[in-house]
Amino acid sequence: MSNKLGCSSMLMLLLVLLSNPVFATDGETFDFDVGIKTVVFFYNDVEGVRLSVDHGWSLGGEVIVWFPAGFGIGAELEYYTMSEEFSLMPGVDVAADYSQMPICLNGYYRFKRGGGLVPFVGGGIAFVKTEVATSTNAFGMTIDLSLSDTFTGWTAFAGLEWGHFYLEAQWLQVGSDLGIDPGLLGDNDHSEASGLSFWLGARF
Repeated sequence: MSNKLGCSSMLMLLLVLLSNPVFATDGETFDFDVGIKTVVFFYNDVEGVRLSVDHGWSLGGEVIVWFPAGFGIGAELEYYTMSEEFSLMPGVDVAADYSQMPICLNGYYRFKRGGGLVPFVGGGIAFVKTEVATSTNAFGMTIDLSLSDTFTGWTAFAGLEWGHFYLEAQWLQVGSDLGIDPGLLGDNDHSEASGLSFWLGARF
């Protein structure tokens, strides 16, 4: 229920902002950006926010149409992947692979235009495909488990642009539970797809 309310609220806010006459054209022209980004931090777990580069990598891409007065709408595709190996108990080793692919429909706002640092904020609706696969070697036997599902959630972000480059902090909220015992995933509990990420990117 909370995810549905969050998605509805984001969509309503986006529609209100874009239709409000206060934000009508002020003589500026529309702008179009294509961006790429890579993550510095990715996931939240029982140990807090951890470095994704310890176990995997992440990339993202976006397309944004900027309206006069600093507002924009866009679509964003992100991809995260991580792998870990650990011992569940003596004689039982587990290899876990995790991937997540959010597709986000976002609204943006730049607080000022021109040179120097340019703050921006935004948020939108997220459609997230999540996959978890584990392989357990126990006493000479191999047991494989693979689950996947697609969830709906929302995202909110804020950042700073400097020329073509930007730094962005993003929160992705998805009420996902793949039904996997956290013990099978080590200490990371990747059955929960929500998390905080810090991105470095460029827009052209």
